[in-house]
Amino acid sequence: MVSWHAGFRDGSRLDQFDKNGNEILFGAVKNRFNELKVLSISQGEIQYTVSLLDGMFSIGGKCLYVLDTNIYPPEKLENIRPIYFERWKHDFSASGGHQLKKEHLFTAIGFQANYNGRNIKRYLEIYPSGDCKIREK
Repeated sequence: MVSWHAGFRDGSRLDQFDKNGNEILFGAVKNRFNELKVLSISQGEIQYTVSLLDGMFSIGGKCLYVLDTNIYPPEKLENIRPIYFERWKHDFSASGGHQLKKEHLFTAIGFQANYNGRNIKRYLEIYPSGDCKIREK
């Protein structure tokens, strides 16, 4: 099971599920984007995190360094905002139109920001196996 966790600059935290197991919609995080410090995805025992302060990623508490001359120094990132989405694949039968299977492809977290007058995006695609890829646009 995949779940998100948001950490804010004031030290508060918001989890996808409260202590009673009730789901909190991601819109609650959207309402506080300007206060967001980190966004994490937990998948099993592993936590994948992006810092909304400098765009750095970590996996299982270890920094994932990307040799990057495109956005250096990271302090020059402006208007940084989170990316969070899931991709699913739905297979349907051509004859009956009913769904044959639904497959979770990946969950993504990352950031979008302005850097030197252009818009950039960087996110982790986190697969059900635990493997991940960094994507840039």
